[in-house]
Amino acid sequence: MKNKAHEELELKAFHRYKNLELSEIKDLIIKDKWLNSLKNALENKILKRINAFISALNGIISSYSNSLLELDQEVKESESKVLEHLRDLGLMG
Repeated sequence: MKNKAHEELELKAFHRYKNLELSEIKDLIIKDKWLNSLKNALENKILKRINAFISALNGIISSYSNSLLELDQEVKESESKVLEHLRDLGLMG
């Protein structure tokens, strides 16, 4: 239910809209309505791309989380295990 003040406000707004200049109409439609919607849509798209990029970077970081020194140490440990097994098999002196 609308009260009297609300109805009067709607009537004043209606009469004001009838008397708007073309430039005022463009401002209301383009700047106030479409521009904000476009800005919000672009911000959302950009944020989604940034988040996808961050996620991809985190995946790369976790894939390469071992440092070169750690990897070198793992290789040396594996190498000595292989040599030990070869000695046990009598293939190394």
